[in-house]
Amino acid sequence: MKLQLRAPVAEFFGTFGLVLSASSAGTLASLGEPIGPLLDGLFSGIAVIAMILIFGKASGAHINPAVSVAMVRAGKLKKEQLPGYLLAQFSGAILASVVIRNLFPDAPSIGMNLPGSLGTFGSMWLEGLLTTILVGVILWIIDQKWAVGPVPAIVIGLTVTAEVALAGSWSGASMNPARSFGPALVSTLASGDLQNLQMVWIYFVGPVAGGLLAVTVCRICKD
Repeated sequence: MKLQLRAPVAEFFGTFGLVLSASSAGTLASLGEPIGPLLDGLFSGIAVIAMILIFGKASGAHINPAVSVAMVRAGKLKKEQLPGYLLAQFSGAILASVVIRNLFPDAPSIGMNLPGSLGTFGSMWLEGLLTTILVGVILWIIDQKWAVGPVPAIVIGLTVTAEVALAGSWSGASMNPARSFGPALVSTLASGDLQNLQMVWIYFVGPVAGGLLAVTVCRICKD
């Protein structure tokens, strides 16, 4: 029983930590703090590094539903484990958003991802591309014999940092359905404004499709 719960618990706390840090950047920016693109990326990237180092052995530290779905497709996660992973990830993201909302009750935003200069469908396609790159990097680095110790965590974390820093203003650079859903849901419950949830579908469709595409591309390249 303990072994069965180990991975979901790790995913819950890992996603909680990621969303708490990542959404803090947007929250502080909405309060007028000077959070530039690079610092925004570091809020997410450093959190990813930390969560992988802490929870990687317990669950693989996917901390992202799009990654978990891709790992099932790649044969690196059992299908029957996926529901537990997803439930844990979304629950962790929601709890992190509740914490942020209560820590910063006057903040105009708690770090919601919104389409940027590319618009709705442009942002969806970019989210797909960014996630393809991210999942491709993950699949590549975890198969490298020389990538031991903190190396995979650092490589993946720096990838997230670069993508958020470069593309945050274009699409939100979420690459993670849970990271987008948590702040959107809590903002909707707090304000009663359903518009907060209207754009969340972008951050489901784009990242999940991008993750699956990465698996296909990696298989073709290996063959």
